[in-house]
Amino acid sequence: MESSLAIKIALANTGHDVNPNEVYNYIESNSKEIEAYQLDSTKVTAAAIDYILLLSAVGSAASIASLLWMAYDKFIAPKKKHNATAGLYIVIHLSDKERIEFWIGNTHIAKDEFIKEFTSKVTTFRNTKEARKEFEATKQQVSRSGNWIKRK
Repeated sequence: MESSLAIKIALANTGHDVNPNEVYNYIESNSKEIEAYQLDSTKVTAAAIDYILLLSAVGSAASIASLLWMAYDKFIAPKKKHNATAGLYIVIHLSDKERIEFWIGNTHIAKDEFIKEFTSKVTTFRNTKEARKEFEATKQQVSRSGNWIKRK
């Protein structure tokens, strides 16, 4: 059985052009298989990752990939300047030293290729012992550190 999955996200190089809450609300309202957490900006002022999705074991990797692309396409792409690097940065930790990274709008610019790569890599990882370990570590981090606010 596939494991639950922790997906860490940041709006990359969007400045004040994109409202993070609009992006996050969109993601949350279009998926039933997630819990969502946002970094408490009153406690932490600078961080690379400020949004975490906990995808349930029954959540589809292809569905969440498609949803993340739609969020990028709806909120970031229309405001992106030509050749800019603005996008949706996604990271999934495989272990303390390894991770899978995606940057929609920068290193990943084709929707179908992104969804295929995300689905393949995530599905492979979800079938490992490390996936469960990383999920549990992230779940403890967001629930116990006091730096994260549950959104959904």
